[in-house]
Amino acid sequence: MRGLPEIDARYWLLLLTASVCGTNLGDFASDTLGLGFLGAFPTFMLLFLVMVFAAGRVAFVDEAYYWLAIVISRAGATDIADLATHEMRPSSPWLLGFAVIGLGLTLAVGARFGQNTIVVSADPGGGATARPSGNATYWVAMILASAFGTVAGDYLASELGIGLGGAALVSTAIAGVAVVGLGARVNASKLSYWGVVLAIRTVATNLGDLAAGDDGLGLGFALSCTAAFAHLIVFTLTWRPRRLATAS
Repeated sequence: MRGLPEIDARYWLLLLTASVCGTNLGDFASDTLGLGFLGAFPTFMLLFLVMVFAAGRVAFVDEAYYWLAIVISRAGATDIADLATHEMRPSSPWLLGFAVIGLGLTLAVGARFGQNTIVVSADPGGGATARPSGNATYWVAMILASAFGTVAGDYLASELGIGLGGAALVSTAIAGVAVVGLGARVNASKLSYWGVVLAIRTVATNLGDLAAGDDGLGLGFALSCTAAFAHLIVFTLTWRPRRLATAS
């Protein structure tokens, strides 16, 4: 996929914004549009697969394409995670453990076949730049991380009984520490990267629910999703990256 962004402070802010948008988009499709979890999930996954297939075959792929893929994959992951927690009803800690194990296995198998999820390259000035790879292993891992974030966010807010506001504060603090401690390091390992992604996906669930829910801002899924998408566009256009790269 071409136009892959550099992993820096800008990247983490955009990932959070795209994740909030995807969270509320998934809820909008399953709840407001009445598609249900089983109707919304295949729709988003089909759209995502079409985007991935077309990425190497169309001329207009750039950074915005990557962020749109993040939004769509997060929406689908939200619906499949909600299907598990709301209808199948296994224990949330078990689901979280399953998602982490699945993520670890995905990274291990991908590495075995030469598909690293983070690419670090040298700059002409002697520094280093890290970017997501955008390969199959990367996107499977991102969907698993998104499902983890949905379950973890709901677990904090509902099952631990601290409410949306409390969950948003706790998950934001954790994500902030993760970004400062791990995400700012260009040479951070792929495990560090995915640790920060898990934290970002979790706080996005809480912030999205806080914006949309009646016990929060009460914007509803459509308006909160639209607001997050508008912020994503503004951030992408006004806070320009230093450079973009091509990766497969």
